[in-house]
Amino acid sequence: MRLKALPLVGLILFVVLSLADLTLTWLLLQHSGGRVYEGNPVAGFFNMRYGFTGLAAFKVATLAFVGSVSLAAARQRLSIGLALLGFSCLAVGSAVAYSWRLLENFVP
Repeated sequence: MRLKALPLVGLILFVVLSLADLTLTWLLLQHSGGRVYEGNPVAGFFNMRYGFTGLAAFKVATLAFVGSVSLAAARQRLSIGLALLGFSCLAVGSAVAYSWRLLENFVP
């Protein structure tokens, strides 16, 4: 694989993880009976103020921002762009893993 293709692979992974996070968040909010809430205070604000549509819009905007900044950084310095994408994937991946674990308690 060419080294220049790595940011695209990282971006695809970040998008997949972000969609998984959004899906798991929706499932948890729907099936927890109010016992689970959005842990990110900014995302929680959008959820409380605008409902799940606002939360989804916030998460998509975050995805677009992080993705564009990472790709722009990768064009200037590949290592920095890859580091940003790697950190972003780890952060969202840990949220997905935590949400998956929580989901085991609420969905039969």
